[in-house]
Amino acid sequence: MHTTVTPGIAHLGFSMDVPEGFILPPMPAGEIDFDNPTQSAPLALFSSQVALALIAVAARPAYETGSVLQWMKYLCDHFGMEVEAFRTGVTRGACGHRAIMADAHQEQDGQDVRMVVVAFEDGGWLVTAHAMCAAELWPSYGERLRSAVYSISLTTPKGATRELDSLTAEGWTKVTPEMQRAATEKFLRELEAKRGPAEEAAAVLLAQDRFDEAEAAMQRVDGSIYGAVALAKLYESRLRALVGEGAVQKDRGRVERVFDRALSWAQGCYPDPHTGEEAERYEAGRAEDRARLVAILGYEPR
Repeated sequence: MHTTVTPGIAHLGFSMDVPEGFILPPMPAGEIDFDNPTQSAPLALFSSQVALALIAVAARPAYETGSVLQWMKYLCDHFGMEVEAFRTGVTRGACGHRAIMADAHQEQDGQDVRMVVVAFEDGGWLVTAHAMCAAELWPSYGERLRSAVYSISLTTPKGATRELDSLTAEGWTKVTPEMQRAATEKFLRELEAKRGPAEEAAAVLLAQDRFDEAEAAMQRVDGSIYGAVALAKLYESRLRALVGEGAVQKDRGRVERVFDRALSWAQGCYPDPHTGEEAERYEAGRAEDRARLVAILGYEPR
């Protein structure tokens, strides 16, 4: 559902592909204290009518110094968001904005909430779009939420005036590459530790052909791309075991069901491409995934 919004800050009107069933209630009026560096003006808040899933768009005057990456690191830290990794990309709307993108977790009232964030600067304003839902709902809503925030496009863009992804822009807390790498490594270690018991449980369920239950067990703990990679590896391991046991001769349909799931998870572990080069690289990776699994199976399934 393509939606165009003209908020109170008229020159920050935008369009976005909002999931079907999301509504846009009236925004509350009120003054925003932009002297507070953590405050932004809400431009829109879309909400699902059937589940707690939200998409929010906001803006504030850009800070006098620093880069979009540094600003987002500051704001995510302030609001207690555990960011998996920041990356640069281009939004997919009519006007492609070079942006900082991130997946994150946040604890809200004791509940694990998953989030996807996009931020860019245009005409001296920092614009953010983020979507969120409970972690257990992410398998149902996650990709639609991600697609929505990635589609944001200002209707009258003025162009970027600040650095996007500098880690050392003057006049701001510096985020060195070492700091960013250390934070990412710490997050991955913690995520792997949380995922361990779920992987063991999922492996047992896969051995019983309880595929949906195995996937749900993993997604509840880690619905990120890392969890998807772990599931793909579990399916590949199960496929190897079945082929080694001679199951292809005994029950070819069963083995091919495992093959199909292994292929689906392996090929779903790639982020959205933002350049032609990335798209080609990801497609080559998917072809390699299929070739590897076909080699394990021993033949090309229908």
